[in-house]
Amino acid sequence: MKPKVRMSVSSATSTTIRRCRCGSASHSRVTHHSCPLNPKKNNSEEFVPPPKVSENAENVPPPSQSNEKSTLNKEESVPSEQNDEGSKLATKQEEQKRKKLTQLRSASTKRTVEIDASTLPRISAESTSLTALKAEAKARGGIPPGYSRCSRKTLLEELGIGSILLSGTREFRFVERVKALMDREKKC
Repeated sequence: MKPKVRMSVSSATSTTIRRCRCGSASHSRVTHHSCPLNPKKNNSEEFVPPPKVSENAENVPPPSQSNEKSTLNKEESVPSEQNDEGSKLATKQEEQKRKKLTQLRSASTKRTVEIDASTLPRISAESTSLTALKAEAKARGGIPPGYSRCSRKTLLEELGIGSILLSGTREFRFVERVKALMDREKKC
């Protein structure tokens, strides 16, 4: 009777401890799917429990250093693959966000709008100062009110460079006016 009681106690304790299948007490069976020693992840080789388990320590011979290095390399390779997949997902999400931002026209968000440089006017060699750039911009399509505080770089971008950082609808309308003026000049 006593051996049977011991058997039931041992089975009960094994279920209540909920150790991982690989034998480590660091994580339970619930989180075993993320364990690097999961046999489902390593289909190429058979599952070998680590030497820390006290029950199997007598039967299993001590592994060599090469086996330990291979298991360590496997454990290190699994997170690197997960990082690669995570970085790919992050880049895809960033590209989708950029596409959405280019479509939005709200004044609160900053967005990059790709504009064909051939439709925008070229800056002449004489307009090197900020005042000359502003005068040329006024002649080419006008500057909206409050736009005289803009920097030389912004004016250069809006007059000749394709990728422009816009902070609101006012700047976007200015670029649209410049493009419309150039289209009218081409038709004439």
